[in-house]
Amino acid sequence: MYKSYLFSLFFLIILSCRSNQDELIKEGVGTVQVNITGIKFEADPQGITNKALATASSSIARGTFTNLSENQEIGRAHIKDDYYAIATYSPNVDSKADISTKALASINQAQASADPNLTNTLASGVKYRVVVYNPNGNLVTQKVYTTGTKLPDDGKALQLTSGNYKFVVYSYNTNTAPPVVDGTSSIVSTPANIDLLFYSKEITVNGDTTNYLDVVLLHKYTAISVVLDGTDVGSISSVSGVTITPNYINNKLDLSNGNITYNPNPVSLTIDNKFSGLNSTTVSSTPIIVSTPAPEAGIPNATLIIDKLTAGGEVINKMRFNFNIIPGNSGKVTVKIAKVPHISNIIQMASSWYNTILLTKSGDVYGTGHIDYGELGTGLYDLSERWITFPIPSDRYVTKYFKLNTGITGGVKRIAQSERSSYLLSNAGEVFVAGKNNYGQLGIGTNNNTGREDGFKKVTFAGGVTIKDIAAGKLQSYILTTAGKVLATGNNDHGQLGVGDYTNRNNFIL
Repeated sequence: MYKSYLFSLFFLIILSCRSNQDELIKEGVGTVQVNITGIKFEADPQGITNKALATASSSIARGTFTNLSENQEIGRAHIKDDYYAIATYSPNVDSKADISTKALASINQAQASADPNLTNTLASGVKYRVVVYNPNGNLVTQKVYTTGTKLPDDGKALQLTSGNYKFVVYSYNTNTAPPVVDGTSSIVSTPANIDLLFYSKEITVNGDTTNYLDVVLLHKYTAISVVLDGTDVGSISSVSGVTITPNYINNKLDLSNGNITYNPNPVSLTIDNKFSGLNSTTVSSTPIIVSTPAPEAGIPNATLIIDKLTAGGEVINKMRFNFNIIPGNSGKVTVKIAKVPHISNIIQMASSWYNTILLTKSGDVYGTGHIDYGELGTGLYDLSERWITFPIPSDRYVTKYFKLNTGITGGVKRIAQSERSSYLLSNAGEVFVAGKNNYGQLGIGTNNNTGREDGFKKVTFAGGVTIKDIAAGKLQSYILTTAGKVLATGNNDHGQLGVGDYTNRNNFIL
């Protein structure tokens, strides 16, 4: 009887334990291990591709630029006398490149070596907060972590009952933890001038096992480096009054969707102390975090101001460039100080009513005069000295010789000019044209002008020809082949093409 009682008691204990175990499995607790696998900048979320437009007045240079292809020229402007500025934009080649981990001098980064067993790209010692919400949007728990360790700062693993959750991870990319999240609101305030990082994802947590949350944090603000290039004029010995404006600080982050509400009272971000390399031809700033909302309809939303710069012993004042800042992106803006060159070894000249171009022994082409039709290629429109006058618009001109951006590899050996059109014969025997084309005088198969944004166009010939020389009249042009044949195109109302009729052509005809 006693043995029977013990057996029954043991059997009841086993059943009870199994019942509790089944219940634990059904509503079990799972451990969540958080891994920061990377941080990255996003591609342009707005698809903004407005064209650059730079203007100049007195000693003030103004430009407009946006996130374009690498090393894209984005604006030119006169700044004083024979000096002018060329602005270019270069985005990070790899959008995942972490330029903020150790390069942002404006942020107090922890410099300890990262744990080689972890996949974090953040520097060791950077703190981040993990916030967990249930499907109803209610706060479940939150913990602070430090890169270089697997457990939260409180030493207790993150554990959740099995179910669906939304995980939000955010960091200031510093050794300061973001403040505690109030369970009554998903809105948190952010301090000034920080590299705000954010991540959000919904996952299912399984009980009685380890769940892995791999996190790629996104930069919410923009990182911009500024490079001042004095290669053409001499060493840059001083720079001051460098600011980017507006810069919105003390903004609010909505953890539910990652949206930012910007403080309506922006300030200027002074970056004078971010430059290194003075007394050399190139002075660079560390990457600077700028917080500005995306531009509307391509309207520039930020301004780079350089109050004073000394390059090659020349003091240059009041440079000002307007540009587009795209949140979550990074790139480099280079402002090159250049001087109108002294031209030597000229071997040919060509001129028309509106333009003059020069060819040097080295195969470079220089031009001056009218530019509205693109007859001098690209890059000179922002250096023009005649402005739009209301109500009658005036044409644009440059009044000094500038080296033309021909886009021709190997140089040029002959040049020609018709009225507001330019013709270049390359050393490779190819013809490139630019400018006005209302009579088909460029020979490119249309009557469309090339325009100031498209540059020189290569002329194609059916069957191919080898070209020896080029010439131009007022509204027509001619080609001499090595076989001794002459081809012509353009205006023919007086039979000047010599083709037996009075019909204009827009392709070269024998």
